[in-house]
Amino acid sequence: MDQGICLQGTVPVRATPLHRAEMVSQLLFGELFQILEADGEWIRIRMEWDGYEGWILAVQARSLDQDTYLKLVNDDTPVVSEPVQFLKNETSGWRIPLVAGSSLPGMTGNRMTIGNEVFSLEGVEPKRAPVYSGTAAFREEIQKSLVTTALSFEQAPYCWGGRSILGIDCSGLTQITFKMNGIRIKRDASQQALEGAIVPLISEAEPADLLFFDNDEGKITHVGMLLDPARIIHSSGRVRIDPVDHYGIFNRETSRYSYKLRMIRRMF
Repeated sequence: MDQGICLQGTVPVRATPLHRAEMVSQLLFGELFQILEADGEWIRIRMEWDGYEGWILAVQARSLDQDTYLKLVNDDTPVVSEPVQFLKNETSGWRIPLVAGSSLPGMTGNRMTIGNEVFSLEGVEPKRAPVYSGTAAFREEIQKSLVTTALSFEQAPYCWGGRSILGIDCSGLTQITFKMNGIRIKRDASQQALEGAIVPLISEAEPADLLFFDNDEGKITHVGMLLDPARIIHSSGRVRIDPVDHYGIFNRETSRYSYKLRMIRRMF
């Protein structure tokens, strides 16, 4: 098995091939991956969406032949936009709960076929990536969409390595927000901080710009998305909205700055 697809709601991706190893990320339904190596019941994968690597249980993988994998990679891939939505496996009759950001490769209307299995999405049609243009009006439209998407995760609990509304970390929130708008960014905050274009001053920042924060050693440890000139949405204990300025994020509950601003980047 050289490549595969996640056909479960969420699958933990771990740092090492051990049940109790730290979860570093998650696979969501419909996400594709390459298989790099096997170690007993574990396989090490590289995710197609962002190149992230980690270990999952082999029983949670579904193998794909090369032709099917390439077809799904190149197919139109809408994503689930509702917080939770159900997908019915017409072949087995099972109903699978999907979280926002799950991929639906090759879906037409509300139906898709993977291998010899047919699936149908219940409820609203999935969100499709916009056709990008360089106009100011389109840029404003995307900024508004990114802000609306991020706000849909407000109050979701924090979970290290999480990428879903059931539990999400800071870079998982920004990555899934952008994925749901058809924009690829990397998985971790330190990786995202190397993407896009630098915005020199917070006074020049715009909605949907990403703000990065460092620790005393200068390492990027946190990321959030600007909502407006004075507010940021980020995952810290929960997905929350806090005041932000050129010093960093101010926590009203503790009456102090919780994160120190390092840089601002525009990702599209």
